[in-house]
Amino acid sequence: MTLRIASLNMNGCREALRRYYAASLAKQHNVSVLFVQETHLPFFSHFSNTSSGVATVLSPNFTPDTVSQVEVIKGRVLDVRAQVGNTAIHLVNVYAPTTDSERPGFLQLLRNHLGGIPEDEFVVMGGDYNCTLDALDRTGKGHCNAKLWGELQALLDPSDLVDVWQLHHPRRRSFTYTRTRV
Repeated sequence: MTLRIASLNMNGCREALRRYYAASLAKQHNVSVLFVQETHLPFFSHFSNTSSGVATVLSPNFTPDTVSQVEVIKGRVLDVRAQVGNTAIHLVNVYAPTTDSERPGFLQLLRNHLGGIPEDEFVVMGGDYNCTLDALDRTGKGHCNAKLWGELQALLDPSDLVDVWQLHHPRRRSFTYTRTRV
C-alpha cells in the first residue's frame, strides 16, 4: 500500500473557491490523506470560528477497513486511526500555537498522546508546527526560539519521527507561502 500525504494550512476555508482549490490540488497529486490546518470553521475550531481548526481528509481511493478519530487537543490536534488489514496507522494532524506561552503545554499534551500509541502501530504526523527544525525551512527570524526548537526535536526523537521533506530534499529551500510585510 502506498499513501501520498499532504499538509495544507488553509488560513480559512469558508469560501467555496478555497475548498475547491484544495480538493483539486489533492486530486491532481493523487493525495490519499490531506491534513488541513486553520480551517476557521466552527465545527473544526478551537474557542472561536475565526481561529484554528484542523481536518483530516481521506481520499475516496484510500479505503481502510476501519477509521476512528480522537480529538487530542480541540482545534489543534486530531488523530485519525486507520486500520488496513493487520496494519494500524495513526494520521496525526497538528496545528501548533504561535505564542511561546502556549507551546510547552501543547507539546507536553502531544507527547503524552504519542507515548500512548502502541509500538506496533505506525504514526504519520503532519501539519503546521509554527516552528522549523532546519534553518533552510525559515525565512527571516521565524517564530521558534531555541528552547522550543529543542522541545519539538525531543517530541520527535523517542518516536523515531523525522522530517520527510528534509530527508528527501536536504539542501532544497522551498516554501508554499511567504508573507511580505509592508
